[in-house]
Formats: sequence, C-alpha cells, structure tokens
Amino acid sequence: MAVRAVRGATQLQADDRDEMIDAVVELVTEILTSNGLTSDDLISMVFTATPDLTSEFPAFAARQLGMGDVPLMCASEIDVEGALPRVSGAPRLLARSRSAASRPRPMSSSPGRPLTVLIQGTGLIGTSVGLALSSAGWTVHLRDPNADALGQAHSLGAGSKDNVAAGDVDLVVVAAPPAVTAEVVTASLDEFPRAIITDVASLKENILRQVQAHPDSQRFIGGHPLAGRELSGPTGARSDLFEGRPW
Repeated sequence: MAVRAVRGATQLQADDRDEMIDAVVELVTEILTSNGLTSDDLISMVFTATPDLTSEFPAFAARQLGMGDVPLMCASEIDVEGALPRVSGAPRLLARSRSAASRPRPMSSSPGRPLTVLIQGTGLIGTSVGLALSSAGWTVHLRDPNADALGQAHSLGAGSKDNVAAGDVDLVVVAAPPAVTAEVVTASLDEFPRAIITDVASLKENILRQVQAHPDSQRFIGGHPLAGRELSGPTGARSDLFEGRPW
C-alpha cells in the first residue's frame, strides 16, 4: 500500500464564511472523486489560506463532510510582497492518503478527451516535458522558431509539429530561453484564452514584473523543474528526467 500526496486549490470572490465552506467542500469532494479516494483512505490534510481569509477555518468545512477521524491542520500562506495580482482569496489543500495506486489517475479536460499541451521551446527541458507527457497519454504539440530543434524533438516522439486550435489547448509550457520567457508567456496568454500558462525559468523576478501587468496574469503559474543533464538540446532529452525531482 503506497502513501500518496494530492494537492489542490480554489479561489473565493470574497472573505465570506458560507462561501469558504461551500468552496472547500467542493474542493475536497473533487479531489477525493478525481483520485478514487474516500475519507477512510486519508492519513491527514493540511489546509492553507491567503492572509486575507479569516471568516472561517477551511478545516471546519472538511468536518462537515464527516471527516471526524482525519487529522486536519490550518495555516496561513506567506504574504509575499510583489506577488501576482488576484492570487488572494485562495484556500489550498495538501492531503496524504493510503492508496494502491502509486500515481494519480491521468487527467482529462473533458469526457473522452485527454489534456492538450503546447510546449513552447524544444530544448532539453521542453523536449523532456513532451516525452513525459506523451508517454502519459497527453496530446502534445510543439512550437519552436528553431526548425532543426523542432524537427529533432518531433522525431524523438516528444509531440506533433502540427498547428493546434487555440481553444483546444489546456496548458502551455514555456520552455523558451529566459531572455524571452516573459514575452512568450504574455503572447501565450493572448493567444490561448482558456489555457493555464507555466514556464521553466529559474529566475522569476523580471518575468513576474512583466507578466503581472497582463490582464489575464492569474492564468500564469510560474514553475522551475529542479532537473537537468550535462547535455543540452532535444537530443539530450529523457522522458524520465523529472521523476523524483521537485518542480
């Protein structure tokens, strides 16, 4: 029997007690349902909330679901100066569970359709992301102004070179050089109106400064995989590059 951690988040429109309870009940229920868990599988749950939320403890909402025997804890998120706008009002949850499954189930954006990701940049990291997500059943599209790198990544099986309809993209991974990451992120926010945008750059200050001015900046989630190799470019990519690595 494996021990597995699952996390999720939601957002409130106002610091309202009833809204907090309803949102957290919905979040916990969705996490359990999506991962095939019941309250009996849970080892513990840790809730955090942004400092502006004080109307009710998120854990109280979980108790309304009958989780009387599950250890619960609440904490406040760090109020970081200069954080992206509209990230306040956000309860978050990290749940530890016992499960026969070692990994969460593959996600799906709608019944019968796997998630679609566009990877912007086909170097070592971008191509490795494509290989990993392709092997996990995602629909992966690749984009790179370097035609040679794009062709190599495609030939390795990292994804398709075909154009993809903007409305079909669920996630955009920006793996472009750091000097142009912010530009590619903001362009992606414009081009893909329903997608979550993330990146892999290690330095975030300049990127956040530019992205936070965008009206849809709440759809950007900065990321940085703590993984790499002594090789560069798509030919050094590996589908298992991120296994066991923090992101």
